[in-house]
Amino acid sequence: IHQLNYYLGEEPSSPELRYAIATRHSMRHRVPVHTRAVVDFDFGAAPLDSDNSTVHLTLENQGDIPTNWAFQFPSDMHLEPEYWAETGSLDEVERQELEVMQNELFSVRPRKGELQPGEKTTATCVYRHTHIGTSKLPVLLKISRGREILLNWSGVTVTPGQPYVHFTSHQHTFDPVPIGAHAYPRQVYELHNAGDTRVDYEIDTRPLVALREDNYLMSVLECLHPKGWVPPGGIVAVGFVFSPPEAKRYTVDLPIHFSSGDTTLVMFTGEGYDPQCLADQEQPPPHHRDNEGSKPTPIPGQLAQLSQESIAFGHLPLFAVLRRVVFIRNLSPHTLSFKWDLSSERGQEVLSVQPSKGYIQPQESFAVRVTFCSHSSPANYDLDVTCRVTDESEMLSYWLKLQQWEHLQEEKKHTFTITEADVTTAQDVTRKATKKRPQTMPKLKSLNTASSLRPKSSDSDLRGRYQTLPPIGSTEESYEEWKRKDLSVKSKSRPRAKKEMSSNMPPIPPAPLLLHLGVTAQTHAIPDYARLF
Repeated sequence: IHQLNYYLGEEPSSPELRYAIATRHSMRHRVPVHTRAVVDFDFGAAPLDSDNSTVHLTLENQGDIPTNWAFQFPSDMHLEPEYWAETGSLDEVERQELEVMQNELFSVRPRKGELQPGEKTTATCVYRHTHIGTSKLPVLLKISRGREILLNWSGVTVTPGQPYVHFTSHQHTFDPVPIGAHAYPRQVYELHNAGDTRVDYEIDTRPLVALREDNYLMSVLECLHPKGWVPPGGIVAVGFVFSPPEAKRYTVDLPIHFSSGDTTLVMFTGEGYDPQCLADQEQPPPHHRDNEGSKPTPIPGQLAQLSQESIAFGHLPLFAVLRRVVFIRNLSPHTLSFKWDLSSERGQEVLSVQPSKGYIQPQESFAVRVTFCSHSSPANYDLDVTCRVTDESEMLSYWLKLQQWEHLQEEKKHTFTITEADVTTAQDVTRKATKKRPQTMPKLKSLNTASSLRPKSSDSDLRGRYQTLPPIGSTEESYEEWKRKDLSVKSKSRPRAKKEMSSNMPPIPPAPLLLHLGVTAQTHAIPDYARLF
């Protein structure tokens, strides 16, 4: 988001000013791009048939004149040539993009619009996990007679039953650290398991030993958790301590081995600086999020909204206590309940939210107090706190349906129902099928009787005495008719069976709305804080 905002704030080039939205077309399948502004837009990874990955982008016109904008897919900018001019040859990348667009894996609503000066709008980008594999699609964000930004959308759908560690990048940069510190801060690198099964990991620390030998046997980078496991759909923060002996940049490549048999090479980079050689205004700023200080824009249909998306406590010494107030506003006409979730171990150590749960009346706001206090070693924090908001009217309806379902299940244990219509219909079908059966042949006499001693009769006598068997086709016809009527009876009972199946399924509780609050801070030992700040 920070990179996207940076490109939007730059002046457009001459080729970008040449085209409007309506004239941005080409005869090629791969439309040429007239900009160097390229942003990788990762929708993450999830198992097959998971919930859609959704990203909301707030677009604001900070200029003085109205402007038009549009998200253009490759199919929107491609002009279909005549049949005789079409070569029909597509490379592998073009075939993949065509398949992604045909299956509608990516979508954005609205696709285009107009913004007056100072006006805002929200564009919702969605990736559907309906096809296994990695999906990529280049989308052009075009400002009419203005900037062009190429968004490389990508998303991954994982095979069920398979672990998958998702890497948004194979490079990680640690926050700058001053040399000569009393205690160096602890930093983290996160591993995200997008699969639905557990995966074990092991980091090869031999390159760290070689880095130590190249720097006068001084520890430059230490991995605190070289082994561990990541739960399904979870995130594990691997701790590192970066302690640079000199004011320069350090780089090391660490292989990460997984129980699935995969190995990923990640390049870690850190920089040490000398605080005495830098002025106060030149010191590296505290770690912050891209949306720091921005107010969230309400999304249509959203139940509630936070007064701010993130809190930056900045640099602070250990054992310091800082507080901030955040408001939760109810945007719906119903009463809402909220509950803060501090599930991460790092968040529980340093954060507290009071009150942690409560109720909000319609169109009202509720104030909560967020307190930060660190008692452990110095560290850099980038936490995500979740607030679960539930509509109480939907929850009340769910509880009523659940009570009715439990009462029905209890009745089924002691009662049963026999319908007279089903018994009568089955008897009628059986009676009609019996009437059309072939006639029974005359019984043969026993050989022990005196008639067995008589001389053999001629063929004509036998034909007159016994009747021939009926044709086989008549028997098959009566059976088919009986089977057809039996199926008709079963089809009449299907609605009742479907109704009984639905009554056996418990009601589904309403899904809560998740509001995310980002918290960043950097703690220092008291001597280091007094020396640096």
